[in-house]
Amino acid sequence: MTDNMDETNEITGFAGVKERAEDTARIEISNASPDFVKNVKVMEATVMYVENKTIASNGRYRPDCDAIEFNPDFCGFPETAEGRARFRWHEVIHRADYRYYACWENDGFKKAIDKAKVLVKPADGKTPNVFNMVLAETNATESKKLKYTKEDIRGIHDILSALREGENEGLSFGHSAEYWAKSAALTPIEIFANLGALDLMNGKGLSVIEMYFNDLFNAYRRIVK
Repeated sequence: MTDNMDETNEITGFAGVKERAEDTARIEISNASPDFVKNVKVMEATVMYVENKTIASNGRYRPDCDAIEFNPDFCGFPETAEGRARFRWHEVIHRADYRYYACWENDGFKKAIDKAKVLVKPADGKTPNVFNMVLAETNATESKKLKYTKEDIRGIHDILSALREGENEGLSFGHSAEYWAKSAALTPIEIFANLGALDLMNGKGLSVIEMYFNDLFNAYRRIVK
């Protein structure tokens, strides 16, 4: 691991000046709240990126040392520009959350999450229709062309994973039940970062949240207004 930003400038084509500038340009035309865009850009411009090949994930924001660690050798590390951008903004939004928003303390956001959980968590051995409808919306069939990008789907499915507390059957992406059980704050924190990344990148996936989880969508909008 290195703690010198100069040493990480061009590592793996992720933390370099060129890549950071390209990813920032992607959100210049975002439909997200102007204040949210401004705050996130400040957070990205002032964060330290640290390569850490010992972590078992793409990366993480470390509040204790105020840095984003990334592992370019991890099997899920983004290979496309869109994937890189989504990963970057997800982690930067975690930093913005700690500095500006504290979503895990927002009662309205937490109540909206609880309402959304009822719509998708298995009950009495049955899977709610809303969960099945969201899966159908985000999975291609022979008669229906998929209208969402891979990164849209990763964001949506990670939100579903949080709402279902790791009951990930049918999802293409999500964290384990053990991950969600570590802390009650992780659910709002990860949902907020996924919503924010979809918003910043003008992901069509955000429309899925608005359609099926309108209270959650509106609670998020109130935080970042």
